[in-house]
Amino acid sequence: MKQKTILNLFIGVLSAISILGLSIANKDYYGFTDTRATTTKDCDFYFASENGYTSIFEVNQDLYTDNVKPTYKTWGTVSKISVDASDNYNFYIQSSDANGDISSIYVYRSARRDLSEGNMLTITGSVSLYQNLPEFTNPIIEIDQISNPSPITIYDTNSTFWANGNDKDSKEFLNAQAMGTRKVKITHSLITHLSSGNAELKFEDNTTIPLYYASISNTSLIATKISAVSGSYVDVIGYLHSYISGSTVKLQLLIRDVRDIIGGTQIEDSLTLNSATSFSVGDYDTGNYGASRALGYDFEYYRVTKNMGHFINLLPNLQGPEDLTAPGAFYNLSPIYGITKITVNYYTSLTTGNKPILSYGVTPLEKTSVELELSLTSISKTFLLDEVNYFNFETNESELTLESIQIFYNLNDNGAAFTYMPANSNLFRINPVVYQGIPSNGASISIPWIVSKNGNNYTVEAEKEFTYYTLAYVDDNRELVAEASYTDPIEVAAYYTTFKTWPANYVLKGNYKSAKNIFGDATRCISTYSRKDGYATTVPFNMNTKAEVLYHELDIALDEAYSSSNRGVGRVVCWEYGFDVENYDQAPVCVYTDDHYGTFQEYLNTSEYGTRFNSEMNRTNYIWGPATTLSI
Repeated sequence: MKQKTILNLFIGVLSAISILGLSIANKDYYGFTDTRATTTKDCDFYFASENGYTSIFEVNQDLYTDNVKPTYKTWGTVSKISVDASDNYNFYIQSSDANGDISSIYVYRSARRDLSEGNMLTITGSVSLYQNLPEFTNPIIEIDQISNPSPITIYDTNSTFWANGNDKDSKEFLNAQAMGTRKVKITHSLITHLSSGNAELKFEDNTTIPLYYASISNTSLIATKISAVSGSYVDVIGYLHSYISGSTVKLQLLIRDVRDIIGGTQIEDSLTLNSATSFSVGDYDTGNYGASRALGYDFEYYRVTKNMGHFINLLPNLQGPEDLTAPGAFYNLSPIYGITKITVNYYTSLTTGNKPILSYGVTPLEKTSVELELSLTSISKTFLLDEVNYFNFETNESELTLESIQIFYNLNDNGAAFTYMPANSNLFRINPVVYQGIPSNGASISIPWIVSKNGNNYTVEAEKEFTYYTLAYVDDNRELVAEASYTDPIEVAAYYTTFKTWPANYVLKGNYKSAKNIFGDATRCISTYSRKDGYATTVPFNMNTKAEVLYHELDIALDEAYSSSNRGVGRVVCWEYGFDVENYDQAPVCVYTDDHYGTFQEYLNTSEYGTRFNSEMNRTNYIWGPATTLSI
């Protein structure tokens, strides 16, 4: 939906804004509340008047009778999530009240972007009508249940339901209006493409239904699909809109997903990514990480550079302080449904060694891989695929220059829902040994370094000694510089969890120059943060009694070019209050990134890091998950 200027029918917006920052699962997250951990809500709870809920059906009735209250609290199940062309996060919720009346309402500009279809929510905020569409704007959102045990039903409609859709006083229009934005289905009707964002369906009795899908992030995809099946009979799922604007009245169907256009005679389409494609990847010659949108689809790039005259250049894996980094990759985030063929033009920087690969599958987690031949000169390869939705080009020891990629697809949705797997499920960790009291210069402690597992217990096979020094003390005792300097990511994490502070060679950026006179090339920078957004949302951080979070980023140099003005992409991130996870104590927890927060690995307190998992990027098949905590 486009940006709009309307006379909103609410007074309580200031009170709604003041509620931002409530707690989720005993933590504070910006702008919403999650009550799953403490309350079980069911229909009887929502229906009980003492709990203060108004059904969506009643909210809509108040809107259409101009009897609106300043604020409403209602409940419903998420029936669809839709991102508009301005990247606003919007969704529809639907519910049935105690009388069996089913209705739906639109939630516009939600501050919360982690919802899933099927979530049961409590919504609190102000309502209004936009072109007769009932909606909340940026309300307070609580997740009551991850999935509704009684999923919403899609209402099958026929031509009688849609008759007299241009008469706002007709019983058909008023009946649909009472349903709000209810999820409905139209079966076996003729679809015709009109323009990008507009189409129509026609029943055999010539009853016509306008279709509208403009100004959403996937408008071009839906337009491509409709153009492909135009003139065919299809089934369509969408969301009611009893549209009124000035003298224009129409009962229309809002299309929000290309997969909701089912059947029809299809043609194959294609898209090409090459040097002419508008696709920004950054200017760092050591590698860039991020996401970009091209030709209506979202893609991620990982450790890449832009290659003049070609599409993109994937850099090989590097030998980091401990292990090889992940190699450069390029892959689609949003599914391209029904990929039948990929033709790629490329060349490599080596002719020997491990080869780059192309992997593909119906989901990002279930993929088949094929190797790409190494070649110093441009080579073209075509791969025939069985209607997959995702692909991933990944290099290895060689640079891989992708000159162009042509993807052929038919938009057939043969996919299934997928969930990223929890990391570390087959690994173990221990709670760290922490120095008790305030350490003084020269204070030493030996901690477990190599441990073996015996059931749910562990045995220490080897220890490592760490000694505490301050910067000022080392400055006065320069013979301690080597002993007091830590640059290895494992040792840095171990030092922090042991002493709850960073090594002496770590300083604020403004003190880097003076510290370098002491520690030389071992000097590193540290930054401290208390934010709860960004990559913080990908780990179960703990908070102090004031509901504050605190974490520190300790730089790790991945090459010799490191300086305070060229800090690179390596960090050990240390969460001062640890993780809020069963069997974790209150000691700090550290994670390591060698790709500027694209992925993390948790330090297991065994001189090892765990499985790489997704943070700000979707580079792996994993999200954070706990390793088994062993006891001594």
